[in-house]
Amino acid sequence: MRLIPPPVPFLLAPVQAQGLAPGTRVRVTAGDDRTSGLVTRSTADSLAVDREVGGLVAFAWAEVERVEHTLGRRGSAGRGALIGAGVMGAASVAAFALDGDAAGSEDWSGAIALVAIPANSAVGAGRGALVGLAWRSERWGVLPVGAAATVHPTGLGVAVRL
Repeated sequence: MRLIPPPVPFLLAPVQAQGLAPGTRVRVTAGDDRTSGLVTRSTADSLAVDREVGGLVAFAWAEVERVEHTLGRRGSAGRGALIGAGVMGAASVAAFALDGDAAGSEDWSGAIALVAIPANSAVGAGRGALVGLAWRSERWGVLPVGAAATVHPTGLGVAVRL
């Protein structure tokens, strides 16, 4: 008979213990307040952030619900290309559906649609990719804030539950 030990609780290394380095760009959620800026000071009991607009603000760790750090800014060329291709492709299909005699002859309209719809989709993809490159968004990674976890033994090892 194999004995399985009970779940063992332990604490993950919370942000307070890790100590955020001054100058780290963070986004802090505390109650209804969501602030982003640069860390100026991180101690065992508080976090001070210099906001882009509004100056310096300090949070007690007890009131902080979530801390995220920046992973950098990235463009979304692939997403823009998909959206552009979809919009232009749908517009082309709609145009040919509404005007079945687009080329002036029923014999040619199907052939023209077979060329025009993919060509317009490609143009839309190109334009969408350019917009996606220009539209840069910031990506965020979540840092644990005093999170508790539990270890549960499994048949193949252990599982961690947050």
